[in-house]
Amino acid sequence: MSAFGITAASPPEIGRTLPEWEAFLASFPTVADAICAVAAGESVELFSNEHAPVCRRVLISDSEPVVQDTLYLDMDLREAVLTGLLNHGDPQAAQAVILGAMPGLVPAALWHDDVVCVSEASTGALPRFGYRYTLPLSGSMTWADVESLSEPFMPLFEALTYGLDGAADADSAAVGLLRDAGLPVVTCAACGRFVTCRHPEWPGVWVCLDDEDPIRCTYRHHPPGSVEEFDSIDIGTPHRPEPAVAGRAAAAVPLVNAAPRVTR
Repeated sequence: MSAFGITAASPPEIGRTLPEWEAFLASFPTVADAICAVAAGESVELFSNEHAPVCRRVLISDSEPVVQDTLYLDMDLREAVLTGLLNHGDPQAAQAVILGAMPGLVPAALWHDDVVCVSEASTGALPRFGYRYTLPLSGSMTWADVESLSEPFMPLFEALTYGLDGAADADSAAVGLLRDAGLPVVTCAACGRFVTCRHPEWPGVWVCLDDEDPIRCTYRHHPPGSVEEFDSIDIGTPHRPEPAVAGRAAAAVPLVNAAPRVTR
């Protein structure tokens, strides 16, 4: 199984498995085609989010063609890292903390020395964090050969894909590791979502990174189906961070929604 959720099958079989592969192979049917395109200045990139956000890039590195696969942090672990980065207050220092902690987020037995932890600039306000391996390419290789070469990295990628998502308290060891490394990861005391009071659009307000309703806590204080729940469903409540876990998150930020005092 590869990072793209496929086996080391022939390219036509790969293309039928995932539509993004079909489009990629229509443009670059062979590895040699991809290398020629990169040498001519074209971008050769494949992004898939079938099982997890993974990006494959064909590049020229030190005058030699290579393929890079990057698995990005996603779901709750991504929210923990990004809210922690915002809470930290020093983006550069926070990125160094995150990159230093990332190897510890996976079982030591699965770590591969050729995998590197990376931070990429994104088109949004926050960087991407991920795990990357790089493999040499040659024009005589097939895409199935590339999948075969990536097999040693798959146990690590599968652990990251299937082992570190879920509710905020579902992987308390990962959250604890990030906090111990110096990243102020904060959760809402009611709903458990990861929250920050340093959001670029809502400074001073405890919000999560939900693209639909980041400001309102979704925890229901009344029994489901009760008239009391019906009364409060349109108003909701603000996020309120758990005490004693936010570190420097609230420092020097005038909070709009009152919260318990946070200490370290």
